[in-house]
Amino acid sequence: MIWDVANTVNICYVFAGEGHINGQEVPEIILLNSHDGSSSYQMIPGIFRFVCTNGLVCGNNFGEIRVPHKGDIVGQVIEGAYEVLGVFDKVMIIWSDERNSS
Repeated sequence: MIWDVANTVNICYVFAGEGHINGQEVPEIILLNSHDGSSSYQMIPGIFRFVCTNGLVCGNNFGEIRVPHKGDIVGQVIEGAYEVLGVFDKVMIIWSDERNSS
């Protein structure tokens, strides 16, 4: 997949109670959209790992949400955002298990 960087927004999710980013990685939602409706609005959960000042985005995909540009778009985006946020607990458990096994 080739991403159009001009239409990409990254959002870092901070878990309740922490209030700031700490540790070596943080859950992230990558938002993809098209200005002309030629592709769906996409929310892709993942992990942003702090490796250097540039960082590194991991290739694992844990539940991409796609919303086509038709129908109840706002409602679908809101529902999709809740679905993506619900994935992060599972993502962090899997990530922790993989990190501890190596």
